[in-house]
Amino acid sequence: MEIENIVANTVYIKARESGGQKKGKSKKWKTYLQFPHYKQCLYLKSEIDMSYSFIIEKQPIGKLLFRKFCEDNPQYDSCCLFLQKVEEYETSDDDGEIRRNLANSIAQLLAFSNGEVPSSSKEITQEWCNFLTERVVNNCLAVADYATHTSEPSSDIFSEAYKEIRTFLAGDPFKQFIDSMYFYRYLQWKWLEKRPVDKHTFRLYRVLGKGGFGEVCACQVRASGKMYALKKLEKKRVKKRHAETLIWHMLMKQKMLYVWY
Repeated sequence: MEIENIVANTVYIKARESGGQKKGKSKKWKTYLQFPHYKQCLYLKSEIDMSYSFIIEKQPIGKLLFRKFCEDNPQYDSCCLFLQKVEEYETSDDDGEIRRNLANSIAQLLAFSNGEVPSSSKEITQEWCNFLTERVVNNCLAVADYATHTSEPSSDIFSEAYKEIRTFLAGDPFKQFIDSMYFYRYLQWKWLEKRPVDKHTFRLYRVLGKGGFGEVCACQVRASGKMYALKKLEKKRVKKRHAETLIWHMLMKQKMLYVWY
């Protein structure tokens, strides 16, 4: 038993060291993540939320693909850059220096008038924000200047311009994205997400703990090499304690459960 524990611990430690890296993946990882032809995924359009708020703001892969789509258009790219900097500004509430620098960068995006291109963007034209009213632009420049010179800049000072630019991106740019190859790639990823998860999806390692209706084991996803904790439920224990209803509710919450027979 001691030798078995030593072996199990050694294998588990090696798996943790390789977690998330290429050497932790299965040799067949490309097979696990193989995309179908995009036409086979078009049916998903009727099954998923097709709103901008869901695809772009709540789905990391949707946000990434939309960002790549916008890079092909200087105006859309500048809009995304503005939203990104505002989000960074609002989440950097514990560092006044970072906020002041970000406020200065935001002001440069709106007040860009010379031929010098900021290093954070490939191309910014003076007309990228022509859909904003003069009042919104001037107000944004004023609050950015205030935030640059104050010791504790406020959080929501760019909210008005942020909402206007977000509304613009949720219009024609998002409609164009829906008809692009980038959205087809998004559908392919959603198709992969819908594939059933079973014990063959993971490599199981040592037991991390016991209790309740089973055990918690360390596991590694074969396709990505990432490590997770997976709960194995023993069917006999569940039946003995008449906990089938409880387990069913846990399954409905989309937790990874592996029923051990």
